[in-house]
Amino acid sequence: MRDRGFAYRRVPLSPAARLRDINPYGLLGREQAGTDGYRITSSLAEEAKARNRPSPRPASSPDWDAALLGTESHRVTIRLPEDHEIFYNSDGCTHQATAALYGDDWQRLYDTFQVLANRVVETVNQDAEFLGAQSAWSQCMTRAGRPSRTFDEARGRIEAAFNKAAEDRADLMPVVRQELATATADAGCQDEVGIADVVRAAQGRAEAAILDASRQEQLGELRRLRADVLRRVTTSPGATSR
Repeated sequence: MRDRGFAYRRVPLSPAARLRDINPYGLLGREQAGTDGYRITSSLAEEAKARNRPSPRPASSPDWDAALLGTESHRVTIRLPEDHEIFYNSDGCTHQATAALYGDDWQRLYDTFQVLANRVVETVNQDAEFLGAQSAWSQCMTRAGRPSRTFDEARGRIEAAFNKAAEDRADLMPVVRQELATATADAGCQDEVGIADVVRAAQGRAEAAILDASRQEQLGELRRLRADVLRRVTTSPGATSR
């Protein structure tokens, strides 16, 4: 961006990005459940505060966007499994920096396995053993006084309570207590029915059905590219020791 005449400062990761790290099956450990619940109220509250801070990103302009994201005349379309497709502009700094760091094949491989990973998750969520374990978990949650039919429903109720309290400018502490209590019951019930083992087995079956030999080879290449980047970063002179 500097070479194109623009200043670019790194934008801090959004606090709500922590919510994207939630296990796709809703698996929850007891330690996190007891200290941060589902990470919903803490993340969304911090996100609300962040919106009121000055943005480190400069005001956008057509020229700035073209430098960062590229132009349509350089658009490249990648066809993905399940009839999905994505595109990028090859002259944008975002794409060129990613390609320089990870290699030219990274974008195609990464997005391919985003699609396939979603398919694996969907398959697991429809697996008979998974559904049976979720039903047993639901019965446990009812006994614990936190009735929920699905893992998503338990989390969704907390998020809805937070949004209502924020809209009403009400005290958030009751929502925090509700989240901790629900998450603690959730984690305990998951342990009781052994959902982690059920998910591990169901995911193994789904991956075996979806990832054939050629996909396994591509997955190996994706992991190699990521490992190469991590090795270069951690061994560079300016790397911070861990």
